[in-house]
Amino acid sequence: TIGRNIVEGTLPMAITITASQFFTAAVAAVDARGNPATLDGPPTWVVSDPALLALTVEADGSARVAAVGPTGNAQLTVSADADLGEGTRTLSGLLDVTVAPGEAVALTITPSVPQEQV
Repeated sequence: TIGRNIVEGTLPMAITITASQFFTAAVAAVDARGNPATLDGPPTWVVSDPALLALTVEADGSARVAAVGPTGNAQLTVSADADLGEGTRTLSGLLDVTVAPGEAVALTITPSVPQEQV
């Protein structure tokens, strides 16, 4: 618990994708006994580094997360209101995302500075 926010998730809370991949993330709420629960409104999705991850929120409340190109580490956060009344009780989830290099598709040649032959 952080302040009034409760951060929960199922381990592992991490994913690795290549610089040319994407994944879809969905959120489901459960009560203290693991039963499906209802949220008050759609979830809110945020990526920590838009230079690494592009985020598209879908109409069904899921999120499409795509690598932008550079490699590195970022986080995907989802928040939602669990209080079905006028109040607010925010639940949050966190997913660590590693963007790794993809498979090699080309080679480059880097020559040294030309030198005189002896």
